[in-house]
Amino acid sequence: MLCEDDGITAELWLGALVDAGAPADRIQAALDASGAAARLVAERCDAREVTATRIRLETDASAPRVDTVAVLQERITAAGLGERAHDRVRAVADALAGSEAPVHGVAPEAVRFHELGRPHTVARLIAGAVALELLEIDEVTCSPVALGSGVLHIAHGRFPVPPPAVLALLHGFTVQGGSRTGELTTPSGAAVLAGLARPSDAIPMMRLERHGRGVIGSGDRERLLTVMIGTAS
Repeated sequence: MLCEDDGITAELWLGALVDAGAPADRIQAALDASGAAARLVAERCDAREVTATRIRLETDASAPRVDTVAVLQERITAAGLGERAHDRVRAVADALAGSEAPVHGVAPEAVRFHELGRPHTVARLIAGAVALELLEIDEVTCSPVALGSGVLHIAHGRFPVPPPAVLALLHGFTVQGGSRTGELTTPSGAAVLAGLARPSDAIPMMRLERHGRGVIGSGDRERLLTVMIGTAS
């Protein structure tokens, strides 16, 4: 997974996995079974004169928020995923809670999610884990991660990029600012890395079998994430 210049968000990650061959209809079936009340829309498009997949998750505005770790874990269990997919979603959820806890000086079980408590959060986590299983991926590695620069407004006020949760999540990873301003790596994207990926300063040696690109934004704000899938040499 290449995060070197455009960072990572949950949408970029899922778009790249769908582009690499994870069937959107089977991901949708898993979301339906979980009761996430989310519709996955995947669109093949041109980005920088190459093909990529743009995804979005449409959720019911009246769906209840996922405000606490306990509620998030209940949703994950209700999804009825296979053991490895379940463990992967839990790992990302635990990473999210573990990153917020020291920032606010509370125990992980006392964390209350703000932006991450929106209804599509659990849908994105489940969809990503299911996509990994459909692609039969055993291990995830990532390049150095672009974080961005500037400031952003979150529930706790105005903060410099990267926000506190991203910093807490990416301990041990190689990071850089990147060539773009703005928030390039979001807390949900960083949680995917913290929960699932092993940092790697170079592309691991493998027999390359497929690849995919996810895209978000447009024009000067367009960003790409590339995944490469193969058998380790």
